[in-house]
Amino acid sequence: MLLRHGVAYLLTRFGAGLINFITILLYTRLLTVEEYGRYALLIAGVGLVSGVSTVWLAEAALRFTNPQCVFPELICAIRRLQVYVLLSLTGLTISALPLVRSAEWQLLVGVGIGLLWLQSIYDIRLHLLRALLRPDVFALVVALRAMATLVVGWGAVSLGLGAFGAAIGHLMGLAVAILFPVPSLKGAGSVSAELVHKIWRYGAPLSVSYLLAHILHTSDRFFIAFFCGEGAAGAYAAVYDMTAQTLALFLLSAANASTPLIFKAASENADAKMRELLRENLALLLTIGVIGVVMWWKVAPTLIARFIGLGYQENLALLAPIIAAATLITDLRTHHFVIPLKIKQFTSALVVDTFVAALGNILLNLWLIPRIGILGAAIATLISYTVSLIIATTLARRKAFVVVSWRDVACIFLCGVGTASCLTTLPSTTAGQALLNGLLGGIMYAAGILALNIAGWRDRLWRFLTKLSSVVK
Repeated sequence: MLLRHGVAYLLTRFGAGLINFITILLYTRLLTVEEYGRYALLIAGVGLVSGVSTVWLAEAALRFTNPQCVFPELICAIRRLQVYVLLSLTGLTISALPLVRSAEWQLLVGVGIGLLWLQSIYDIRLHLLRALLRPDVFALVVALRAMATLVVGWGAVSLGLGAFGAAIGHLMGLAVAILFPVPSLKGAGSVSAELVHKIWRYGAPLSVSYLLAHILHTSDRFFIAFFCGEGAAGAYAAVYDMTAQTLALFLLSAANASTPLIFKAASENADAKMRELLRENLALLLTIGVIGVVMWWKVAPTLIARFIGLGYQENLALLAPIIAAATLITDLRTHHFVIPLKIKQFTSALVVDTFVAALGNILLNLWLIPRIGILGAAIATLISYTVSLIIATTLARRKAFVVVSWRDVACIFLCGVGTASCLTTLPSTTAGQALLNGLLGGIMYAAGILALNIAGWRDRLWRFLTKLSSVVK
């Protein structure tokens, strides 16, 4: 089931990710680096507030939903808490709006309020669909959002609306996805105080953790804008978004499939099954992530440079591999090593690693950005994510458990190093050469993974082919 759902989520994320990637490429052509910088700062700000205020509710929906049936009272409780939180934040934002002196930023903040509401609803819907094990509906919702964002955003930016047009595209993408009817997600019934307390006890530490995590993920853009200007922030954000979102969509595909199955096995006290799923989950994440880092190091910069705007090309080859490595590290933490803490409901422990990493990230940004510019921000991110992963793994080992197959880990890294070494020897000055190198590297890497029988995949593939051949005969 993990592989079947993994493929479904992979295809979903790949399609949506490709559309999002095209959207970013278009924006780098149509927006100046200053305009993209303002748009990136707005999205970062909304993501920060949304993550702190309501993403913990989405996590509670995933944790406490029965995979066979969404409890209407659980949905009702989550939505009531969501409305209370968002109304409070909206009131605070509107009261502070006169303090914003720029008319353009007042308009962007107004759009940001709408983005906050829609992003919150969208996140909770996706988590509920994952809990229901409905990758088909999940695919439709994600695809609708990506297409609407591309079409509306492209049109609005082409009309000369700049950062406001890009924000409108983002807003309409969320709106279209939310309006898609999903009857199984209707909530009803009374809400018990016990249920609300249960959600709060589980989610409140996650809220603090998400606050620190978003500071860790997005503070660099604000520091770059402060020290180097909105143009530098836009150039950095575009490269960061292209790299991180492309790699993260594949990593998130594996996580979308595995996490509900792991929680289901844990709720059924099927310890052996849960540990096997966790082992396979780590193998999937590493297999995808390692080749992703190699491709962003050796292949992707040459291919992408000819498609993005001139103002964004200068730092692509320098920043992309660092950002790709940082993305892999933070996704390993989020989608594997903290899962045992969530299973044991030790979510308060997650505050520790994010606090240390966020504080370290702020200090590193303050030190590195004035000295080496946006490269300093990328290095600070990589170091901070590594610290967060180390601390989270240590906490999981002490308070819960950790599932790692060191043989799988060593073999995957061996395949990655071998692929990178071979690609280094090949010429890659043209896009055609880079594309051919990418194909050869991918084939070589996949062959190594199967040859070493990572997570038993070679044996499983052989059984599948044997069964298929017998059916055909």
